[in-house]
Amino acid sequence: PSPPPPPLPTDVLDRESLGDFVKTHSVGTWHWTGSAAMGTVVDKEFRVMGLENLAICDGSVFPQMTRLNVQATYVMVGRYCGLLRKQQGR
Repeated sequence: PSPPPPPLPTDVLDRESLGDFVKTHSVGTWHWTGSAAMGTVVDKEFRVMGLENLAICDGSVFPQMTRLNVQATYVMVGRYCGLLRKQQGR
């Protein structure tokens, strides 16, 4: 069985105890970005530099990313890349 969740701080107005609670009990998730960064691995049209007929269009093309939820950003870059390909007749 899973261990019980930690007790919540009793004084929710105490910023220090809330900060300690979050630092102790929160879990981060990783949004992998930058492994195929635009300008380094792919060009502005998402084509892999030095290779023909290979493009990458996912979160790896962003050289940096904010700490916010990136789902909308990834969806929009996918849509943009698809429209770009369609416009180019590919």
